[in-house]
Amino acid sequence: MHAVRMRLILPAVQLTIAILLLVLARRYIPPQHYDTLYMPTAGFVCMGINAPATLFRAAAAAVLPLYTPDRTPWSLLGFGTEDLLFLAAVIALWYVVGQWLDKRIADKAPRTAIPRWPGVLVSAGLALFGVPLIALGAKGLNSYSIGFHNYNNPRGSLIAWVLALTWGITLTVVSIVRITKSIRMRARM
Repeated sequence: MHAVRMRLILPAVQLTIAILLLVLARRYIPPQHYDTLYMPTAGFVCMGINAPATLFRAAAAAVLPLYTPDRTPWSLLGFGTEDLLFLAAVIALWYVVGQWLDKRIADKAPRTAIPRWPGVLVSAGLALFGVPLIALGAKGLNSYSIGFHNYNNPRGSLIAWVLALTWGITLTVVSIVRITKSIRMRARM
């Protein structure tokens, strides 16, 4: 019997959820009489569930020339270039999470091999990727506590900040634990 491959299931499921949430957020009719932008809760939930992909989306939008004044923005099935990059990052994010889960499920015997430095470097990179998510979540929760709600949606912004903080803490803690285990294993040998 074949084992369930989370690295294939998670990206498909999360991509479907992300597309549904983005479509729901776009079709939502915002409340009237706001003088600033409004973002639906579905959009915030999509950003929070996929917080690392959201960071990639922001970085890609800042670096890549996605929009130029002399051309009409490119789109596919109603999703612009930035959204398509975000959805590609969602697939990559959940593929990596699924691959990690597959390794955890298959790895029932204790490890005795010498840890490899590329794994330590990847863990360090993930920890460094978690730090901005912690900062983003903490800053968002702080602004929430003083009454500032992003995009006129207190519930949605709270959900997004809590999920971003959770992603950041998870990435940082898991990476630090992996690095610590690798250093301890190397010290024993």
